[in-house]
Amino acid sequence: MADETTKFESCQALLCAFVDLIGRADSKKLFFEKGKFPGELTFETYNDFIKSNKIGPRKVNLRQLLKKAYQETDTPAMTFSACEDFLQGSSSWFKSSVILAVKLINDLHTRTAGGISLSRFKNIGAAGMQKIDYYRGDRDVMGKIEKIVRICMKNTVTTAAVIKNMKAIPFKDPNKWSPADIYYATDKAKNQIAVFLKEAEDPNYEPTHYFHLNEMVHDLMVSGDLLGVSLKKQDKPEAAKIELVNFDSSIKKEILNKISYIGHNVPGSQKAFKNVVKGGKAGKIKIGKRNIKWPAGEVPTMNVIKNMPGRDFVVECKVGDSKTGHIQMRHDPSNNGWKVDFKYKGSGARAGSVTSLEIFCNIWKLVDKEAGGEMLRIGNAARTKYTSKVKKFMADGEQIMKLQQIPFKTVGTAGKWMEDGKLTWYRFKSSAYDFQKGELSATIFMNAVLPVLTSWFNEGGKAAQSQKNAFCRLIYQYVTSRHPESGKFIIAK
Repeated sequence: MADETTKFESCQALLCAFVDLIGRADSKKLFFEKGKFPGELTFETYNDFIKSNKIGPRKVNLRQLLKKAYQETDTPAMTFSACEDFLQGSSSWFKSSVILAVKLINDLHTRTAGGISLSRFKNIGAAGMQKIDYYRGDRDVMGKIEKIVRICMKNTVTTAAVIKNMKAIPFKDPNKWSPADIYYATDKAKNQIAVFLKEAEDPNYEPTHYFHLNEMVHDLMVSGDLLGVSLKKQDKPEAAKIELVNFDSSIKKEILNKISYIGHNVPGSQKAFKNVVKGGKAGKIKIGKRNIKWPAGEVPTMNVIKNMPGRDFVVECKVGDSKTGHIQMRHDPSNNGWKVDFKYKGSGARAGSVTSLEIFCNIWKLVDKEAGGEMLRIGNAARTKYTSKVKKFMADGEQIMKLQQIPFKTVGTAGKWMEDGKLTWYRFKSSAYDFQKGELSATIFMNAVLPVLTSWFNEGGKAAQSQKNAFCRLIYQYVTSRHPESGKFIIAK
């Protein structure tokens, strides 16, 4: 079964192909009141759209046109029916997909940056499908590009072992080279990618590096044959925009130079995480004909919950002239990982993330080798200890069952019956069990690394500020794919 990311990215590709099929003029007539974009959306839901069967005064079968557009996409994990099911169940993603598809098809060819014009993509949006297809998760375009990136990753590691003191963090995830969700690609692009991969895999050829790959992508982009697009969620037509990333090195440098450290905090009143104070009230709830009970002292009081800090460490930084960003670092109890997100303040938008403790520490080492090394050493030791404690905790099946029957924070009735032989019990989606795993994460991992983080970020003085500025810039550079070796792509948001 496809995950949520696969679903909405595939549906975005489908709507882009559909808007391309009907053309720029008709897309505005169909989706916006009085044909004005940006403006008021005509349809609130996918079902409203399908029932219309009109573009202006002209009668058409919109579902048949959408099926035809699907034939011009390559989204292996999603059938047309699966796309329809997702769009019917999510009005927000339907509207976002429409807004960004219309924005891309209408404005893409007008954009220029770093002396590179996207005017060759003008044919996209002329009525009728053009000789360019939409790819998401396919083998011939995205699949082969990922294979090439992985070859470049391997060759970079090999080179780094010979050329010491390289001042860049090698990619461990192809998405950091380019976070494109879909690609526009012609047959010419497909053929050149295939030839490039064959040569990259051949040991008789020169080892392939990112500059080789970036040169190929650049040439295909200029000729109008290949373009990677990262699609965000957008519910306001007037706010939709297209951003060209890594097209102009001077613009990239200007953006990075404007990023600076503001401050940091551990959310909550405590600077270290503590085990839960017992004292919760006894309670019961009736589920069907059964009474679920729990004794006093099993869960924390609400006062205790309110005074507990979040399981994260947050660094605030300035981005540009007006934006503020947050670098949020936390241990993930589900996979014993270290996740670092860059988010813009006051918005749910995530610019990108690092999901590797090793990569995070290597980035930090570029600023302060000793601090980054200490974080890696202590973090790895804490992860080992966490694994051991969780294993012991998970082995006590009776205790887990008991905790799953205790609602945490809110009682509610959401959950499901669990069966184990003749034994049946009710599991709450938010239970004391989930809280206890989080508590282990906080007291074992976060308490171990907090002293390293707080002592470094508490340092005052001009030199310390300079280091913290550099830290924020490097994290932003890596997570947003503005790395020196990242490829060119566009963002529709």
